[in-house]
Amino acid sequence: MTDSRPSSAIQAIVLLAEPPADMGVVLSAIQPGMGDPLAGTPLLPAFGLTVNGADLRIGAFGGAVTNDRLLADLSVSPMREHLDPHVAAHRGAVTLEIAPPTSGFFGPMVTWANVLAYLVDNLGAKVVWLPQQRTVTTDVLFIGEMERDPALVLAGVHAMWLDQAAGTSLAFSAGLHGLGSPEVQIRRSGEPALLYRHLRLALADCLRADRLLAVGDVLDVGGVHHEAVDGVSLTSGLPVLELVPAAAPAPRAEPAQAAAPAEPEKKRRRWPFG
Repeated sequence: MTDSRPSSAIQAIVLLAEPPADMGVVLSAIQPGMGDPLAGTPLLPAFGLTVNGADLRIGAFGGAVTNDRLLADLSVSPMREHLDPHVAAHRGAVTLEIAPPTSGFFGPMVTWANVLAYLVDNLGAKVVWLPQQRTVTTDVLFIGEMERDPALVLAGVHAMWLDQAAGTSLAFSAGLHGLGSPEVQIRRSGEPALLYRHLRLALADCLRADRLLAVGDVLDVGGVHHEAVDGVSLTSGLPVLELVPAAAPAPRAEPAQAAAPAEPEKKRRRWPFG
């Protein structure tokens, strides 16, 4: 398989036990009958289609994907033990690409992810590789997250111990650059799994709102407000946005209160009887 995607495209690669019979089979996996006009057409490395206004490019290949990046991403996948045999045995692949718009990106990206889920499900795939996110995952996890919250599928996050003895962890995004944003990292005390979850949920909220972070923005990560500042990635050495605890707002001064008027002196009440 030749890696010929345009550098600006976001790509997903679905690994298959066997290559599809033809392009008609591939397109009909998206929607029954969609591939009928291409029945019998040999596999194509790139075929353009528009779904719900999103411009996609789909390709299908025979043979295994031979790419060092795939093996590197697989090596850090939490599901590696389950994925290893499927990756080793695959003999075909389908790619799905999108060049996201510069604004209003969430809708087209969800369409891309939905089409990808149909391909994974209907082609019987066991492995999904998201190169920009440096993620290799299973069909069950990918489709399950799509059904629960598509924003999570778009929020690629990794986490690891920064200093286990000191109890500090590092979490960082992967894939935001494809949407035109710097990647994000955060270091904080606590276990990597918890920081992973908190950062992923926070980024998913941003993406769902068609929002990309910039310097000075404030993001709630696990209930703590963080400010995005310029930083350097601890894993790649490239520029990133570092999330640091936001300065607490200065306490609001209470308005000065006027002195209460003096209460008039009460007259002593005289009783009628001694």
